[in-house]
Formats: sequence, C-alpha cells, structure tokens
Amino acid sequence: MPLQDEVLLMILVVALYLYDSMMLLYCNEGILVPAGRAWKVRFGFREPRIRGKELFIPAPWLPHRPMFRLAWRFEGIPPQPGMENWQARRKVPLPMVALVWSMAVALFLLLPLGFFTRLGHGMLFAALVLLYLSIVSLLAYMGFHRNEMNLTKKQVGKFAFEYLTCPPFALNVVRTLSSSQKIGEDLVTAARRLQDLDHQAKTRQQLILRLDEEIELAEEGTERMTKLQAHRLQLAE
Repeated sequence: MPLQDEVLLMILVVALYLYDSMMLLYCNEGILVPAGRAWKVRFGFREPRIRGKELFIPAPWLPHRPMFRLAWRFEGIPPQPGMENWQARRKVPLPMVALVWSMAVALFLLLPLGFFTRLGHGMLFAALVLLYLSIVSLLAYMGFHRNEMNLTKKQVGKFAFEYLTCPPFALNVVRTLSSSQKIGEDLVTAARRLQDLDHQAKTRQQLILRLDEEIELAEEGTERMTKLQAHRLQLAE
C-alpha cells in the first residue's frame, strides 16, 4: 500500500470517530458530564446552527466518559417525577472503559506503527486482533447486560453490525449508550443538585443566553412571555 493511501486511511479512521461522536442538540438541551467528583454541563455551539440545532463536539481524548443528554423547559421547571441516582448512572458503563481504550490503542497506536514503521505486517495483525477481540468482548457484555442498559435485542444487533463493519464507531459506545438513556430530571434541576457554585454559575450563564433568545422571539403580553421572564429572574438569582 503506498504511503499516501496509509495516511488517507488514518485520516478516515479519525474522521469517522469524530463524526460519530458529534451530536445535534436542541437549544433547550445540554450534556451532563462527570469529571472526577465534579459534574460539568456542556452545550453546543450557538452559531452556526444546523437545521436549527446546535452542534456539540465532545472532547476527542475522553471517549470513556459517559455523557447524559438532558432537556429543560424555557417556561420553568416542571414537576419532577423523581430524583435520579446519578452515581448508579455513571457506573453502568464502567466495565466497558478498558475495552474502549484497548480499541483506541489498536487504532491510534498499533495501526500507525504498522503503517509507518518497520514493524509492518506483524503490528498490523496485532492491531486487528486487539481491535476485533475488544469489539466482540464489548458486544458480548452489551448482550448479557442489555437490561441494565435499556437495550433490546434488535438494538444490540444494530450495534454489532455498526461496530464490526465500522470499528471507529465502537470508540463512542460509552457516549452513545449514556446519551440515549431516558432521564427523569431536567437539566436545571440536575445541575443544581450536582454542581458546585462555580460550575453552576457557568451553566446558568449559558441557560440565560438561550432563554434571552426565546424572550426576543416571544410575543409581548402573552402568558408565555410572562413565564419566560419569570424563569429568567429565577435563574439570575
């Protein structure tokens, strides 16, 4: 294989991984991410928007971190059906972390060593063995624990097809599974419960920016305008 083809293949691997990690968020959605003992809230880019949604790109170097997609109401916090057990939520994907990093080693370390050093075919073989062994182990774990992850057999089969035919997608498995979970809390409530004061201030700033956009679009004198303004005051406090 010419060197140019090998470079293009590595670019394709990186591009597929990044593409699969991206998300389009509604303007009333955010991503709740555990960072050590702290919790951070991430938002998409406010501009440019794609089909009215914000592009969100998670940190490429942290594929093992779960990220939970939460929404919030511009008009105010609705009654909450119950409080989430966030510590339990973040522990569900932990057994898959080692497999995610073994796939990353295969794709971003062993594969380049096989392409661009004298180690050649032996390293390429090692990369493929480690990569597909990790993927098969990952799929087996998902199959045995699909009830914990709220997955159907059909969904596990879909993931199996995707990951075996396009291995870079498998690197995002923790993100994909955690972001698709149904969460009982809204973003504002979860942030207030989980974040310290500094992180809360940053989250509140982003919430108010998006709420101000809605206020500008709302019709004066309407009930919705009143609710939006009241919620803004509540957030600002």
